[in-house]
Amino acid sequence: MRHQIVDGTGRVKILLENDYPIDSIFDTINERVKTLINKLNSCSAEKTNNNLPKERVKWFSILYLEEISNKFKNAINGVCHRVSFFSLNKLNQFIKVHKDPLNNELKRNVVYKINCRDCDVSYVGQTRRKLKTRLSEHKKHIHSKTSTHSVITEHRLQNHDFDWQNVEILDVKNYHNKRLILEMMHINRQTNGLNLQHDTIGLNHAYIEILNKL
Repeated sequence: MRHQIVDGTGRVKILLENDYPIDSIFDTINERVKTLINKLNSCSAEKTNNNLPKERVKWFSILYLEEISNKFKNAINGVCHRVSFFSLNKLNQFIKVHKDPLNNELKRNVVYKINCRDCDVSYVGQTRRKLKTRLSEHKKHIHSKTSTHSVITEHRLQNHDFDWQNVEILDVKNYHNKRLILEMMHINRQTNGLNLQHDTIGLNHAYIEILNKL
């Protein structure tokens, strides 16, 4: 503060040396001081007001009915601060957003069943990939140059073929182990299944007893 006073005194001295009237100098200083004091008082009052609890705005919501709602609003005017309306008609009653159903062949993490078109034989399998990818492998296997054939290929070599267009999805499960259990359960439930016996070797006998009772 002392430095500010010394600095101000020096400025007054400079103004006097340059022939400024002393009355004009101090009138200007007084106006400047008043302005600063007013600013300080204004800031102090604003801080005090901010510490006071603000009055909560009260709302009263009513169902909007033509003519009646506005009359009701006028009747309670002054009782509540603000009145709002709501409607029973919601947009979701008129606008329906649905995802297109996913084609079975595009589904993943499935347990599936393929039926023979020429007899009652069926095959149950599982895959984490798209079903169409796994079905494509089943179809192409008959053309592979290998001495060992899959059970599906062996059956097709007997002049039978499968209903590739109507493959059933028996279950959808993201977890591999759960999907394997479901696969074994569905294999066991087949009437005339192509699956090899070891395909169900991991299925606990307790499950088999339960499935036999279903």
